[in-house]
Amino acid sequence: MGFVSKLNPAGSALMYSTYVTGTVLDPDAGNGWTVQVSQPAAIALDSTGHAYIAGTTLALDYPVTPGSWYTNLEDVGAGPGFLTKLNSDGSELVYSTYVPASDLTAIAVDAANNAYVTGQGRLWKLNPTGTALVYPSTVVIASLGRTAMGVAADAAGNAYVVGADRVNIGATAGAFQATKPSSTSWSSAFLIKVNPAGTAKTWATWLGTTQTSNAYAVTLDNAGSIYVTGSADGGSIPNHTGAFGFFTQSSVHPNDQFAFVAKVAPDGSHLDYYS
Repeated sequence: MGFVSKLNPAGSALMYSTYVTGTVLDPDAGNGWTVQVSQPAAIALDSTGHAYIAGTTLALDYPVTPGSWYTNLEDVGAGPGFLTKLNSDGSELVYSTYVPASDLTAIAVDAANNAYVTGQGRLWKLNPTGTALVYPSTVVIASLGRTAMGVAADAAGNAYVVGADRVNIGATAGAFQATKPSSTSWSSAFLIKVNPAGTAKTWATWLGTTQTSNAYAVTLDNAGSIYVTGSADGGSIPNHTGAFGFFTQSSVHPNDQFAFVAKVAPDGSHLDYYS
């Protein structure tokens, strides 16, 4: 069963710990689950200490709150995602809603307490009360399911999404990598900026090597630079001429992947470093 725990600053004691789950398994959901009916996958905090939890549930009775975005399981199908907001001491739900996709991967919260959730190549932005989307519709990030892996938001409400795709992300002219750096048989990492209204991609760039690469997490600094972490099988990094521009696989561990951290310019046009 899913749970959320808050530790004190020293990590020496619990401030709260609570289950985040339902108890009645949906027989139509399958997957062989019998006990683990709700599975949180990501957590974020707002400035006042509320916790936002995103995940997937197979429970018929997952707790959703009246008036939230989706409250009827029949409207979202078997095994949907969920987004739950807890108050600062973990004692009650502020809101809780189903999300019409399984395999949610990441969550972020902006300064206005809008929540951003990714999963299955999609992005949703919910209003501060959890009652409706801010975007006019779901934003499609990538062509393959389960490829939007991380999300961050800036103070203006722009969203930054990372993941991997094999086909097309709609990379924009002037971006760091406007052309997919690897074969279509391999996935390549990407970074996409979505405007606050969710009506357009401000810019989109590949962020990969000439072999398989994946991006898993993203964050921002106060100057607007973007930091991405992920993995790559090896290969060169097209359009990057700085340090660590080429990965070579070791003869000792020939099939290992390399972890990477990239710092991307605020306009997505170049890398400050790739390490």
